[in-house]
Amino acid sequence: MKSASDERRYFSSSVSIRVHLPAMLRIALQAGPWFCSSSRSLRSSVMSPLSSLHLCASLARRSAPTSIVHTGDEGGCARQFLSSILYHLSSISYFHTGSSICLPAAIFVLLLLPLAAIAAPLAHCDRPVHNFGTLPNTNTVVHTFVIANKGDTPLQIKRIISSCSCAIAELEHDIIAPGKTADVEATLILDELVGDVRKLILLETNDPDTRFLQLAVECQATTELAADPSMIRFGNADPNAESRTNVQVICYSGQEIRIVDAGSDSQFFACDFDPAKTGTNVLVRVRTIPPVPEGRHAGWITLRTSHPNRPELKLRIIATAMNDISIVPKEIALPAGSRIPVTRSIAIRTRADQPFIVSEVIVAMPNATARIVRRSPGDYRVIIKNLIGADHVDGQTIRILTDLPEFEEIIIPIRAVRL
Repeated sequence: MKSASDERRYFSSSVSIRVHLPAMLRIALQAGPWFCSSSRSLRSSVMSPLSSLHLCASLARRSAPTSIVHTGDEGGCARQFLSSILYHLSSISYFHTGSSICLPAAIFVLLLLPLAAIAAPLAHCDRPVHNFGTLPNTNTVVHTFVIANKGDTPLQIKRIISSCSCAIAELEHDIIAPGKTADVEATLILDELVGDVRKLILLETNDPDTRFLQLAVECQATTELAADPSMIRFGNADPNAESRTNVQVICYSGQEIRIVDAGSDSQFFACDFDPAKTGTNVLVRVRTIPPVPEGRHAGWITLRTSHPNRPELKLRIIATAMNDISIVPKEIALPAGSRIPVTRSIAIRTRADQPFIVSEVIVAMPNATARIVRRSPGDYRVIIKNLIGADHVDGQTIRILTDLPEFEEIIIPIRAVRL
């Protein structure tokens, strides 16, 4: 059974027009007083706007797509649709103050209907989901989706959005003529993914009914050897204390393995393991090496194993080092000698999103204004406008008052920089 959306799309593709109901009703409201069936009395023959609205609604309902047979001849379907409307108009009588609408009024409405018709593209994919089945997680696989334009005007693919960098899509061409198709080649790079994998690809189009056409590639990724987790996120880490987490190296084939060596490409991360430990599940410990400078740090841990088919595993590590409170930037730089007002922002955030309040911002510069934006209980943005980098600004400060015991007053120095 077709849904209402399917019927609407079938109707538009069969008849080559889409009826814009608000426009049709607006025309009916404006033209209502002209509908008359007798010249004996204007007061008894004028049709009210409400009655004309009812007429248009009835026509749209009575001329449903179920009464039209798609023959492949779009022009013939359009003529059949208009003939159907004419038939219903000639067979329906509307009574208003004792008078009915005759055939001339029906023809008048018929002439107005094309004014409310809007041609549009129609994006369609017969098979928007492709399953690759079960694959080793070292594979890279490709599938081609076929995108069709079943509308009346050219379909434009404005951009392609992927849910992950491991899913890459390439479009044959971004303009698809009515009745034509274009290929979208989707590449799925498994690269150590394990288990059920599903990645989305969105095509942004100019189809008014389907702004984003969704495609998906999926599979069951298997492996002989994997790290759990394969990505380590330390979150907000104390820059002066060691943060640790455990990683399990699992051999799904049941073979006993051991860790032969481990290394990191970052001076802030390290991996500890027991080289004598063997088994199907071997534990390693990943840690930070303090002191870690404030900010975001990322790197890779490489594990070398005794497994004959998987001699190497890589772990992605991400950590953000911050003290009890993070303030970025530490100072405000303004172009020296410039008379053009500029805007600067200051981010203030506590570790673990500890709640605090920024009560006031004091800027010792004429015409400068400050706005406090609370993004979460422990995250603020201070936006300062109308800052001017005159030579005398060196040494001036921005004072931010909070209720944090150790940071009741945060001082941000201002300096002029010659470009």
